[in-house]
Order: sequence, then C-alpha cells, then structure tokens
Amino acid sequence: VGEEVWFRFGLMTLLLWSVKQLTLDKKLTNKMVLVVIILSGVGFALAHLPQLISYGAGSLFAIVATLAGNILVSVLYGWCFWRYGLISAIVAHFCLDIVLHVLPAVFSF
Repeated sequence: VGEEVWFRFGLMTLLLWSVKQLTLDKKLTNKMVLVVIILSGVGFALAHLPQLISYGAGSLFAIVATLAGNILVSVLYGWCFWRYGLISAIVAHFCLDIVLHVLPAVFSF
C-alpha cells in the first residue's frame, strides 16, 4: 500500500501535474502520461536497489534484473492507477506479490 501511495498517488500525480502546468494548452497527451509512468517506474525500481544490496546480491545481473523487472511491473501499476485509480494499483501490486513471493514459498518443498 505504501509504495503505491508514494509512487503512484504521490510521485506520479506530482509529475503529471507538473507536466500539465508546463504545457501551453494544459492538456495531457497519452505520450506524456506514458513518459511519466515510465519515470515513476524508474524511481520505483531504484527504490528497490538498497534492499537488493543489503542481501549481498549486488551483482550486475541482479541489479539489471531488479531494475528491469520493477520498471515493467511499475508500468502496469501506473497504468492501473491512471486508468482505474489508486485502489486498482494497490490490488494489482498485491496480486503480483502473492504470485511472485507467496506461492513459490508455499509450493517449494
């Protein structure tokens, strides 16, 4: 919940508002929204690096994989937020965390 509030409701909303203020006609295009979603995704991905490093898994491969994976899922969360609202981004994040973190732990014998 916290990550979605910080990155979608906070950062993404702030960036979208800033871009809107800088445009002459005060309208957001789909390209502008996509760029903001990707930029907030980069911030989301970078925020996950300290945890990776703290586990001693700071190889180049692990860093690139963490950045790429988090940017990709963050684009999904950003789209959910833009299209359907904050709750949908939270639900998408929760569901993906269940699939990626809980189910493998339950079914690893």
